[in-house]
Amino acid sequence: MLDHRGAEEFWPAAVLFGAVEGAVNIIRAAQPGRWRSLIERRFGLERQVAHVLRLLAEPMPAKPGFSSAVYWEGRYAQGGNSGAGSYGRLARYKADIINAF
Repeated sequence: MLDHRGAEEFWPAAVLFGAVEGAVNIIRAAQPGRWRSLIERRFGLERQVAHVLRLLAEPMPAKPGFSSAVYWEGRYAQGGNSGAGSYGRLARYKADIINAF
């Protein structure tokens, strides 16, 4: 894993690298099957689904004083629109995802 800010929170130091040469060295030194078990243990489908279900079960914290009606009315009053995800290529992409779901 690329040694970016926060990577150490999810990955052990032994698998972090800062350059391509470091990644190559880690891969060459790895025991067969090591990566698969590490990925499955940390990011297996069952674990991901359980985590998403926990997140969905939690109530969304309300922003004090925030009103979506006031936000959108203000945005449109200032000449704004619904945003990039509502038009063209991104709107089609969003529609495909929602329709597939």
